[in-house]
Amino acid sequence: MIVLSDSLQSVVYMYHVCRPVSSAIGALVLIPLNQLRNLSGLPLLSAFSFATVLGTLCICLLSLLDDASCPGERSERNFFNFSSSISGFVFAFSGQYIMLEMQAEMQEPTKFPRAVHLAFSVLFLVYLVVSILTYI
Repeated sequence: MIVLSDSLQSVVYMYHVCRPVSSAIGALVLIPLNQLRNLSGLPLLSAFSFATVLGTLCICLLSLLDDASCPGERSERNFFNFSSSISGFVFAFSGQYIMLEMQAEMQEPTKFPRAVHLAFSVLFLVYLVVSILTYI
């Protein structure tokens, strides 16, 4: 809840919103979404989540491309920075810990491998585009 309240405060940075109020607003937003008893109501929420993440990513990439000048220095290439980047990439792909629960709730569990391959392919392409545009 603390992270959610801080995020909400960051979104409405032009107004002063104290942490208890932002926590209450965050709780009011989360309570209806946490009432799902099974994963059958998840497709709509997943599509909405994907759309918001994709929109945020597009906004960030467009702002990056709009102002490509970077006043900072380029980090040196060494083993520590390389291994840190690789472990960040691996960590990004390791967040799929509810796969078995999702498979159990599917109407046709035999299509699960196809869904996983599609999801990870899209995830890889998004990370690849972000990496290329950010580090070049």
